[in-house]
Amino acid sequence: MLSIEVEKLCRTFGAHDGTPTVAVDNVDLQIGKSTLLSLIAGLIQPTSGEVRIDGRAVSAPYTNIGIVFQNDLLLDWRTVLGATLVILSVVAMLFFYAVELVERILIPWHVSQRSHPS
Repeated sequence: MLSIEVEKLCRTFGAHDGTPTVAVDNVDLQIGKSTLLSLIAGLIQPTSGEVRIDGRAVSAPYTNIGIVFQNDLLLDWRTVLGATLVILSVVAMLFFYAVELVERILIPWHVSQRSHPS
């Protein structure tokens, strides 16, 4: 596993008017990249401190990003096509379950299957 070490890292940018803006100030860090990325993505929670994206605390998995894990998550006894079809079959089962649930709720209320009144 790749380990990232940062020691006394600082970075200052000059604003348009020449005033310095401190972006990073005296940061020390020793962490594996998977841990850091998992913390930023909200997949694991920090022991202390806070991760923010666009000013909002990340307290649960952040769903506006895509994540590619370094270890493959394929089902090793299946082909790539077979592993992909497993995911699609789960999605299909969820869809049919949702349809069944909606029908069970709507039919007692005599809601027609038509999308609008005729």
